[in-house]
Amino acid sequence: MLKNYQRIARSLTWRMLALRMLALCPWCFIAGSWIPGSWAATPGGGPEGARAGAGGEPRRAYKLDLQERFLPEDRDHPLVPALQIAHESIRYVDQHVRDYTCRLVARERVSGKLKSHEYMFLKVRQPQIDANHKLTVPFSVYINFLGPKSLQGREILYVEGQNNGELLARNGGTGNLQDVTLSLSPDSPRAMRDYRYPLTEIGIRMMGQRLLEVGYESLQADRQRRECEVQIREGAKIDGRDCRVIQVRFPVQREELRFHLARIFVDQKLPLPLRYESYGWPAANGQPPPLREEYTYLELQLNPGLTDKDFQRDNPAYKFYQRPAGDDAPAATGEPTASPAG
Repeated sequence: MLKNYQRIARSLTWRMLALRMLALCPWCFIAGSWIPGSWAATPGGGPEGARAGAGGEPRRAYKLDLQERFLPEDRDHPLVPALQIAHESIRYVDQHVRDYTCRLVARERVSGKLKSHEYMFLKVRQPQIDANHKLTVPFSVYINFLGPKSLQGREILYVEGQNNGELLARNGGTGNLQDVTLSLSPDSPRAMRDYRYPLTEIGIRMMGQRLLEVGYESLQADRQRRECEVQIREGAKIDGRDCRVIQVRFPVQREELRFHLARIFVDQKLPLPLRYESYGWPAANGQPPPLREEYTYLELQLNPGLTDKDFQRDNPAYKFYQRPAGDDAPAATGEPTASPAG
């Protein structure tokens, strides 16, 4: 009898452990059952070893072994070549890109309404890890809104692990509250009010990672039906760069699918994603598919040598409200939303 109780206790312990792993890292299970060894932390030197989640709480990022991740029946699925290209893009960023500046043109459909294009100047610094897996350079991003006029001059600053894990946002725009500066959690309702993704998911690497996650989710949904149509073409151009275009189309609308049509533009010289666009299903036959989201990275400058000063509130080139010496009161109050990502 005692042995039976012990066996039951061990079984319950393992089940609780599995449930806890699922709660802590649900995206590890996107493409089916978890395979031990298929996700491994990158050993030293690359930014895949750590990343900050909401509120500055560190979480591990992982490197994907494609050969172990696919099930045997996935090898000839039409999505596999597209996933491999996305994976190559992430690997290239991790191995060769420390920081970059660029212009981002973004447009999203939020709560059923298609927003106007937004134009931003970005500074992004990838996290760096030493040989002992210690984070030496945190993920950092600075955004300056160039347009539309209602957002012009808005500034956003986020550094992993600083400011209590919160971003700093200057309202900008043309109203009386343009100098209002707030600290906001990246995934708070106020920061996310007009955007699909939190600020911590901005940048070319995070766009590649999101493509992988959505791609595996789509592969799982299409594993048996094989309805997915994939085309890979060359000859497109983004900002004068020759690009390969990966088009993924699901002709039949199903609840488990996020999109009807998606296109990813990848630089042919440097395997970096420069544009992503996705569409929902048409409301009726013969109508064009509605745009869900689009992000285009222009004027990309790799490894310009950004420093800590580029991500500090007191940078003289920035206009964040500066508290007077000895003033411990909150910076200001207001209602800026501050979380573009792509």
